[in-house]
Amino acid sequence: MLFPACAMLLAVEVKNGVFEAEINPRGAVLTKLSVQGKQWCTTFANQSCFDDQLGQNQGEQTQLIEYSKQLDYTLREMTIDKTGAKVAFSLRSLAYPGLRLEKTYTFSQTKPEFTLHLELRNTGAMPLDISLNTRAILLRENTVNNYLHPAKDSFKEFASDEKSFFTLAPERPFLAVRDDKNDGAVIIFPETETAGVLNWILRGPFGGYTQEYFSMQRQLSPGENHALEIKVVFTSDVAGCVASVPARKTPLQGVLPVQVERLNRIKPKAVIQAFKGSIRPPEHFIDVNFNRQFNDSWRSV
Repeated sequence: MLFPACAMLLAVEVKNGVFEAEINPRGAVLTKLSVQGKQWCTTFANQSCFDDQLGQNQGEQTQLIEYSKQLDYTLREMTIDKTGAKVAFSLRSLAYPGLRLEKTYTFSQTKPEFTLHLELRNTGAMPLDISLNTRAILLRENTVNNYLHPAKDSFKEFASDEKSFFTLAPERPFLAVRDDKNDGAVIIFPETETAGVLNWILRGPFGGYTQEYFSMQRQLSPGENHALEIKVVFTSDVAGCVASVPARKTPLQGVLPVQVERLNRIKPKAVIQAFKGSIRPPEHFIDVNFNRQFNDSWRSV
C-alpha cells in the first residue's frame, strides 16, 4: 500500500501484548517505550534512543560523522503477525553518495525483547568505507539504575552519578542497566562487529545517560550490503542474561574508526568533524504492508 509522503509522519506507534512503543521517523529513533506495563525512559534533552551516526575516517586523525537524527527516514514497511511487529525505515545518506541505511525494529509478540536490524547498502558506483555508531538511552525513573559494563571475564557495575566507561573491542559486547533486584535490560551487540562500547554520563541539572555502540569501519563495494543486529532483552535476571552473551571467537574485520581510537586514547588529539547537511523530507512514497493484526495495533500519526 502506497501513501504520498507529503503528509509528514510525526510518529509510528506499535502496541501488542508485550510492548507499547513510539518511533519518530526523524532519525527513526525510539521516543517512548513500555514493556509489560513498565515505563522506560528513552529520551533526555534532544537525544532519543537508537540515534545513529554514519562515520568515515578521513586520514589518520579525522573522522567525518553524519548525524541521522537530523534526517527524515522513509517508512518502508509495517507488518504485524503472530510472532511480532516489524517497523522498517530507510535513509539515503547526504554525506556519502550512494549509501543507504535500512533500519528495522522487530518487537516480539511473546517475549520481552526486540531486535534492531541495521543494514548498510552501497547503491553507488564507487567503493565506500563506512562505520556506524548508535546511541541507546534505556533507564527507568523512580528507581535505582545501576549500569553494567563488560570487563575481561565478567562485568563492572557503577551508579549513574559516577563515571563513564569505554571498552575497546570487548569479547562479550553488551551494555546493561538494572535495579537493586537485578531487574532491567541488556543490550547485546554483534560480537564480530563491535569496535567499542561506551557508557556515557552527562552530570548536572540537564544531564543524562547513553549506552553507545561503535562498529568497525568496513569497505562496501558497489552493490554490497552489510548488516548488523542489536538485541535488547528485558529480564528479571540481568546478571544471568549478561553471563549468556556470546563471546567473540574470531578477529574483528575492518578498520578502527578514528572516534574509537580517540575514546581509547590511542589518538587523543583526533578530530571528529560533523557533516553539515540540510534536513531533507522523506522520499516520494511510504510503502506500508501489513498482515492480520492478532488483536494488536499499529498507528502512524
